[in-house]
Amino acid sequence: MRFTTLLPVLLGVLMLVFGLNKYLHFLEDFSLRPTAQAFWDGLKGTGYFFEWLGAVEMLCGLLLLFPRTRLVGATVLLPIAVNIIVFHLFLAPEAIVFGLAVFLLDLQVLWANRAAFRPLVA
Repeated sequence: MRFTTLLPVLLGVLMLVFGLNKYLHFLEDFSLRPTAQAFWDGLKGTGYFFEWLGAVEMLCGLLLLFPRTRLVGATVLLPIAVNIIVFHLFLAPEAIVFGLAVFLLDLQVLWANRAAFRPLVA
């Protein structure tokens, strides 16, 4: 299996697992700094944010698993990956590794398919 095929599948599985976790809660919650916890609790308090985020993460994960829809999944996932990094950069820097991994894997998928974006900038 080629490198450019394996990484999108890995990212897709990660997004499926973390998207499902928003509904099934099978992974442990991690401890956050007080300011990050207040932000997290505010998002949970909306009653819809994490459910919506989980659905989009699962959709992106499924799209990333199939070569025909991989680019759409990576494109939709990019703003989520950026927000994960920004959250960890400003509120929880001790756990930024996962956010960086998601962001870099997503960039790799987009870069490997960069020719598909040429008509948008030509």
